[in-house]
Amino acid sequence: MMHKSIFRYFIVLGILVLATNVFGQVSNDECNTALLIENVNACSEAGAFNNATASPSGFSQASCHSSVNGDMWFQFVAEFTSVTIVVRGEASSNPGGTLLSPAVSLYTGNCNGTIDELACGTDLANSHVAEVTKDGLIVGETYYIRVDTRVPNMQCNRPTCLGSFQLCISNFNLPANPGSDCVTSSVLCDKSSFTVQSVIGAGSDVSEMDGSPCFVGTPTNIETNSTWFTWTADSDGTLEFTLTPLNITDDLDFVVYELPNGVSDCSGKNLIRCMASGQGTFSDCLGPTGLRAGSTDTSENSGCEQASDDNFLRPLDMVEGGSYALVVNNFSGSGNGFEIDFDGSGEFKGPKAAFTYMPDGTDACLGGQIDFDDASTIEDGFINKWSWTFGTAADILQSNGADPPPITYSEPGPKQVTLTVESDQGCLVTTIEEVLIDPCCQTLNAISETASVVDLQCADIADGQIALSVSSNLGPHQILWEDGSSIPDRNDLASGLYSVAVSSVFCDTTFQYTVGGNTPITNDTLITMPTCNGGMDGAVTLNTMGGVGPYQYNWNNTGYTDNSTLSNIGVNVYPVIIRDALGCDDTLQIDVRELELLLVPGEQNIFQPSCFGFDDGRVVLNIDNGAGPYSYDFNDSFGFVTQNERTGLIAGEYNVDVLDANLCKGSFSFDVQDHPPVELVIDKKDISCFGEVDGEAVARISGGVGGYIFSWNNGSQDSIINSLLAGEYILMANDANNCRVEDTIVIIEPDQINLTIDNVVDVICFGDATGSITVVPIGGSGDFIYSIDGSTFTSNTTFENLIAKDYTLTIKDINECTTAIMGSVTQPEELIVDAGSDQTIKLGFDTIIISTYSPGTQSVIYNWTPPQGLSCTDCFDPIANPVVSTTFVVQITDETNCVATDSINIFVEDFRPIFIPNVFSPNADGRNDFLGIYSNIAGVGIDIFQIYDRWGSLVYEAENLPLNDPNSGWDGKFGDLELNTGVYVYFAKVRFLDDKVLEYKGDVLLVR
Repeated sequence: MMHKSIFRYFIVLGILVLATNVFGQVSNDECNTALLIENVNACSEAGAFNNATASPSGFSQASCHSSVNGDMWFQFVAEFTSVTIVVRGEASSNPGGTLLSPAVSLYTGNCNGTIDELACGTDLANSHVAEVTKDGLIVGETYYIRVDTRVPNMQCNRPTCLGSFQLCISNFNLPANPGSDCVTSSVLCDKSSFTVQSVIGAGSDVSEMDGSPCFVGTPTNIETNSTWFTWTADSDGTLEFTLTPLNITDDLDFVVYELPNGVSDCSGKNLIRCMASGQGTFSDCLGPTGLRAGSTDTSENSGCEQASDDNFLRPLDMVEGGSYALVVNNFSGSGNGFEIDFDGSGEFKGPKAAFTYMPDGTDACLGGQIDFDDASTIEDGFINKWSWTFGTAADILQSNGADPPPITYSEPGPKQVTLTVESDQGCLVTTIEEVLIDPCCQTLNAISETASVVDLQCADIADGQIALSVSSNLGPHQILWEDGSSIPDRNDLASGLYSVAVSSVFCDTTFQYTVGGNTPITNDTLITMPTCNGGMDGAVTLNTMGGVGPYQYNWNNTGYTDNSTLSNIGVNVYPVIIRDALGCDDTLQIDVRELELLLVPGEQNIFQPSCFGFDDGRVVLNIDNGAGPYSYDFNDSFGFVTQNERTGLIAGEYNVDVLDANLCKGSFSFDVQDHPPVELVIDKKDISCFGEVDGEAVARISGGVGGYIFSWNNGSQDSIINSLLAGEYILMANDANNCRVEDTIVIIEPDQINLTIDNVVDVICFGDATGSITVVPIGGSGDFIYSIDGSTFTSNTTFENLIAKDYTLTIKDINECTTAIMGSVTQPEELIVDAGSDQTIKLGFDTIIISTYSPGTQSVIYNWTPPQGLSCTDCFDPIANPVVSTTFVVQITDETNCVATDSINIFVEDFRPIFIPNVFSPNADGRNDFLGIYSNIAGVGIDIFQIYDRWGSLVYEAENLPLNDPNSGWDGKFGDLELNTGVYVYFAKVRFLDDKVLEYKGDVLLVR
């Protein structure tokens, strides 16, 4: 299990805290407002935090200093079992801020209750760097970091010792404590990162590192403050590591050995890596060191003199089964430790820590017993120690042995269970696994209930009851009924469904109960109306339902009987109380009225007019009760008549009064309504294109009584007619009552569609796409679109950017009618220029380029590029004398600005003839008196000319001499002294036309 180096940055946290420091009191001034550090292996930026404005918190001072001055609080959740915390203040080297004499302490517990100090550390020797390390952390537990100064302000040599600082935290699993001798080394089993808090002393054998070649000048007793680690490779592969000193300015040295006899025998060890780089001041050779990819050396000597000294060596190539040792020596002697991070493809051999537990998954219940069993394996040797930590809320936090006792948790959620195993060689390996503790609210910790429900006796009296009792393994319980009540027993309830939510500390559920009761008493009341004019032949009969029978009736408060009928009554209001067998009552007030005439139910009384607005409607009345004969008054000024029907009615409301033989009356109102008017709409589709026969008409009719009949003037009897020619079409339609309607449409044929070319712009220059064609539509149905390729259409009438060719131009109107015509765009003859064939010249010489073009009838303008090396740029035959091979491009432009280009390569042959005489006689006879240098026209001059004698002494030097000058150069003298006959050596740099300078050297014989 690996973790990143602590020397990373939690920059965001630093920015947040700095902002609060600038504007007032810090936000994490108290334990209960501690700032959460989410990355448990990180360093803030230098000066990220500042406790200058922090006030003392309510907790007493930590054990390692005497007062609370200005403490700041942080918190983190442990992910591993050990932690190292470093606070850097105003350190002399690599300062982390302005805080003096920092103090850092570690706590566990509850900020709102009791917290316990686990560790406390202050700066050593006024280094202004404090650190603290604590093992045995419970993974998943929250821990608190407290940062202060150990010096009260009144004892500080400035207004306050408080100030800014850097905070680093490293959370890791600690291997076995390393010793200072190879035989007491910590055996490493995996490549997990860890921190060694301090390195002090060289152990009992200070000569173990003697003979290490990188410690120049220190042949013996090299080991001063050392710690040893050994391991066996589990596979072939590379090994890289980084050692980071907790005090960043410390000089860490190290040596890696191969152990041919295994990790338990350090004799005969072979040195394979040696690092002693470092010096007294902070440099690249201080700070982190180790083995890393990209480094090529296997040893770096003391000091930091070599350019290749970077404090890192080449990775180790481990061999499976091979054993190795690492000794780390803190040459600075500060006592501070270091962090080590491993990398590379190789692995270490050791036990594999693992465990199982039952029950697992969602069966691991809160409050239930969980059995943990060791499942670790080891290839060589045996495991002899087991150390368990079971995480937060476990009834047993820690245990030893392969078979720990059953564990019970008092809180649900994820629990980080840690198992550390130790082999017989002292190798420690840790595994951390998350165990999810389920509340098991449906099984082990389910909430159960018993309830007694009392129903209502009478439906209208709310006397229902619910008596509730709940229980579970996770009491106490909270009860909340849906109406807000929190008591378990409910009284005076109406009938209905009642819901109650019951919760324990981690579980909740809902129960529902139905409070029932008998159905309410209801009555179907049958009234016989008494005859008119004071008749006493009326009656009331009750058909009673609901409640619990039998029923008793108290009519007119005369006492209860089982008679449900009251007879021989006249017009009045009659009270009655109905009581069921349970004594539940229902009270009625029955209004008995005089007989009113009624129509025979189910018979048709209203007959509508046949067509909208017609006057052939009628009303017919047939009386169902009373005594005949009957008289009818239709309120039409004719009074009462014996005829029960009125005809010839238009739509409207009609009132009719009826009397029977006993003068009982009935009044009736009839709403005679028209059928909706018959309405006709004809939708037409004109002929799409000229000459087509695709007109269409669709009749839509509504109103009337349906059963429509259609009659077109073309003989068709359908609602839809199609394939129509242009012309007039008349439709007569009627419904089943022969209500008639008529309409006329005209089918129109469009004009024939045509297209004409309005304008053509031909291409100006051969091969260009500058042509255009403009078209004009004729006829058709509007909304025209046009195409020049038959597939892509546009509303633009001009087609642009055309090349020279023949085109088919198509027009399409809104009805998809199309026609096409041909159009052509032309272009002029192609303008061509020929620069001629490629040529080759010697450096310094020239040649004539003769170009031609066609058509020759055109007047053109020349332009040659590049201009360098040409006699003219606007002529057809320039003289070319380039000094390097050059491609010349010619462009001609005609009267219409059409252009043509061509190119010619003039290759320059690298021909540089140089002649330097090998003998000369400076005797003033006018012949060969000077030693000079000669060339053809390719040469420009002599940059430098030097002559040396046979002993290598410079006897002549000149600069910027001309070539081919017999009267310049060396005259055979050294100053004014004529030199003797002999062989001399010359050296010259000659410059050529292409600005290239070549060196020439040789010897020359001077003859007197």
